[in-house]
Amino acid sequence: MRVINAILILVLITSCDSKESAKKSDAILFYFHTTTKNFDTYNSDTVDMGNIKQPDIKDTFLLQSMFELNGETHWINLFTNELHGGCDGGYLAYTLDTLGIIYIQSTTWNSYGRLKCTNDSIDDIITVALENIILNRKFHDIDLGKLHKEHRAFITPEVK
Repeated sequence: MRVINAILILVLITSCDSKESAKKSDAILFYFHTTTKNFDTYNSDTVDMGNIKQPDIKDTFLLQSMFELNGETHWINLFTNELHGGCDGGYLAYTLDTLGIIYIQSTTWNSYGRLKCTNDSIDDIITVALENIILNRKFHDIDLGKLHKEHRAFITPEVK
């Protein structure tokens, strides 16, 4: 009888552990992958949804584009810190309206950062946004030398 009780207790403990680890694996995790200027080092930092990078209040809003996915409208916004960043610390930051910065690239060095997610639905939205950034010509025709010398703030669009 003691052996049966010990086996039942062991089974109960291991089943609780597996349920707990299943709950942990269901958590949505975000990763921000970055690389160095020579693409020789890659880093990946885990970030909570509430800690996804956002543009700095001093960053200048450049342009906006939208896309639809599964009947939902998403906005990509482009910001830069060229007016207040250091001489070689400039960047272009692409944000997704529902998350924050999903892609950031240096304007001086060959380095970048990209957001990924363990949730397939959210990662699909990020991937489609990145495809829009890559394929949308207006994101690539920006002449940073012709930037207005004054900060332009971002105003959230009204969606009707």
